[in-house]
Amino acid sequence: MERIKSDFRKSKLLSGAALLTLSTFFVKLVGLLYKIPMLSLLGAEGMGYFNSAYELYILIVGAATAGLPVALSVLLSGALAKGDLPLAKRIDRTALFLCLLLGICGSSTLVLFARRFCELIKSPNAYLSILSIAPTLFFTCLSASFRGYFQGHSNMAPTAISQVAEAFLKLVFGVFFSSLAKSRGCPVEVVAASAGAGLSLGSALTCLWLAVVKRRADKGQREILPSGDTISVLKGLSRLSLPITLGVSLSGAARILDITMILRRLQSIGMDAATANSIYGSYSTLALSVYGLLPSLVSSVCLPLVPLLSAAHASGDVKREEELVHDGFRLIALFSVPGAVGITAFSKEILTLLFSGQSEAVGVAAPLLSCLGISAFLSCMIGGIQSVLHARKIVVRPLFAMLAGTFLKSVLAYFLIGNPSFAILGAPISTLFCNLLVTLLGMAILAKGKGREPCAKVFFAPLLASLGSVGVFASVFSHIQGSLKGSKALFLCGLFLSVILYFALAFLLGSLKREDFPFYDPKKVKKVQKMAQNKQFFQK
Repeated sequence: MERIKSDFRKSKLLSGAALLTLSTFFVKLVGLLYKIPMLSLLGAEGMGYFNSAYELYILIVGAATAGLPVALSVLLSGALAKGDLPLAKRIDRTALFLCLLLGICGSSTLVLFARRFCELIKSPNAYLSILSIAPTLFFTCLSASFRGYFQGHSNMAPTAISQVAEAFLKLVFGVFFSSLAKSRGCPVEVVAASAGAGLSLGSALTCLWLAVVKRRADKGQREILPSGDTISVLKGLSRLSLPITLGVSLSGAARILDITMILRRLQSIGMDAATANSIYGSYSTLALSVYGLLPSLVSSVCLPLVPLLSAAHASGDVKREEELVHDGFRLIALFSVPGAVGITAFSKEILTLLFSGQSEAVGVAAPLLSCLGISAFLSCMIGGIQSVLHARKIVVRPLFAMLAGTFLKSVLAYFLIGNPSFAILGAPISTLFCNLLVTLLGMAILAKGKGREPCAKVFFAPLLASLGSVGVFASVFSHIQGSLKGSKALFLCGLFLSVILYFALAFLLGSLKREDFPFYDPKKVKKVQKMAQNKQFFQK
């Protein structure tokens, strides 16, 4: 029975990670497709206004939603592991109320302080974009509560579907509204604000769908009355969510710091406001978009890992906990290492493929993206480390690690961006050292915990496979690209073959295992489901 139970939980991690990876890939693909027409409609200047508003939205939405869904999934999975359904219902209702309150406060904050923020970053034309994005925050907070509920039940399907639907709706409405505004001859700041209105409408429709799905999921449990002290549940959610929220807020503050530091320091070395905003628009729209793809893919592993690891930790299953941690980091390495190597080696080719026709912006962003390659891997490591710590309810010490990293980033960014020899290159360099410090501190915290943590061998095999596949691709591509210069099909075919070669090498080196591929025997699944009807099955 123990082996069947272990296989069942591992399948939950792998299936959840696979589903979320697929959805995240489509979300990021749609996001990149979104920015291609938007860059044509708005130009680098308009994207600078839109991204300024979007970064402020990310900062506040991170403060409002980062901690509560994680705390909800941790506490909910722990209550379900003990078979306490009334307590699980109390936890869900309390978290929903908090997310509703935070959504109202967050949207109001965006509206009230929009003008002051524009004055801070010296970009007054971003004001309308901030106002148009403000309703998005309210609906995002509610959606975060619904997703945390499903994640606590280790059901990743609604999260995956809603992410894809939301990205697609934002693409459709954002491009439609901005195109309509531009066709009517509106100024660039109004066109950028119209794109923000599309984001708000897409978020509203996604939130409505999640609410309907959750109501249907609760249909068989409506007779169960919530139990437990609301104050105790509130304290438990706050104790877990507040440090996580502060940590994510620091990351958001670092992004806002990037905006302020880049625009101000570039102007301090002689650039005019329009040129500085155009350079920032190229950096944020092109380089940061590709850079953010890897951590988003790794979150597909972290989301299902947290409730499963929390349940194992709550039930005292140390062996299973160690297995989950090892499998989690192995999957993180499988995604992050080749991605970081590929971004570093082929930054210009990737950006040219995605943003054809924007040669000037690509020329600015390509060296910046290449510098961000290693930072992307470190960001993935940070996500994995924090997921393990959060599942174990260790939430305060990672906050101090983020604080130290943010301080280092601010100091380096100030001096490097203000130096004409570095200028905008100082932004990715400061990000690299920030992520490196946070990763090292996080590993030190993990080393003090209980249990055997995965060693460097988990990352060694993916690194060898990555260097081998990228090396073959680079050598072949450099020899034949002269005859087919600028061929996108050539690059895509080579990239596809290098991915296949990478997974083949990863399998030979043991990073990718046989049991990661096949579905489990249906008879075994039925046996597990029958045994799971007994409350004692997952309490042991």
